[in-house]
Amino acid sequence: MTTITGRLRIGPGPTATRHERLAFRLLLPVFGTVVVVATIPFVLALIQSVTRAGEFVGLANYVRAVSNPLLAESLRQTAIYALIVVPSEILLGMGLALLVHRTIRSAAVKAAIYVLAIVPIVIPGVAAGVIFRLIFAPEYGLLNFILE
Repeated sequence: MTTITGRLRIGPGPTATRHERLAFRLLLPVFGTVVVVATIPFVLALIQSVTRAGEFVGLANYVRAVSNPLLAESLRQTAIYALIVVPSEILLGMGLALLVHRTIRSAAVKAAIYVLAIVPIVIPGVAAGVIFRLIFAPEYGLLNFILE
């Protein structure tokens, strides 16, 4: 929200409606999460990129990286991969979704197909959760067994 003078004002301001103030309060945890999860690691990575063994070296790390012949090759390989894989995945996914949507009449069968399509995406996270529970369980966890 900007004022007449053109200064940026953060927050709902004194003339905000009740809904605007509520929306701002509901969005605060999201902004906090973004700062913690994305912004802080980004800043730390920038700091590490201009240091070597804790000593400030400026842009020397970037000069070394750009002068490495493997950088151009890896960028080329990444671009080829991205130009082939991303459009292929989008087209394949949209095509299968359109095929299911247009050909299958039963809502239950559609739902089952959509669930089966999502299961491979969900299973790794669930498996990681189960493994971490087995490692960190207070009574029978592997970590407690090792630390005893």
